[in-house]
Amino acid sequence: MGQKANRNRIASAIVLCLVVISFLSSFYIAKEINHKCIGEDCSVCTHIHEAENSIKLLGNLKIELVNILNITFALCLFLNTGNSNNLLLTPITSKVRMNH
Repeated sequence: MGQKANRNRIASAIVLCLVVISFLSSFYIAKEINHKCIGEDCSVCTHIHEAENSIKLLGNLKIELVNILNITFALCLFLNTGNSNNLLLTPITSKVRMNH
């Protein structure tokens, strides 16, 4: 198995974990939203607040991951060309001669 396949598996596992955490947090909030609150020291309210914070954190993390992926993709395009003026490799920019 190649290194790229391992990276894809790791990325898939991370995304799966994020989805599961979001789902379970949402499920817990929906299940316990109408609990009998005992006041200021209510552990259920504390857990609900933590679940809400984890959902907010994951939402921000998803935005940051998309930004990082976009920057990485742009850098890969830039570095793979070898010429900073040409961001796309085409037969014309590579000066490929096509004989018939």
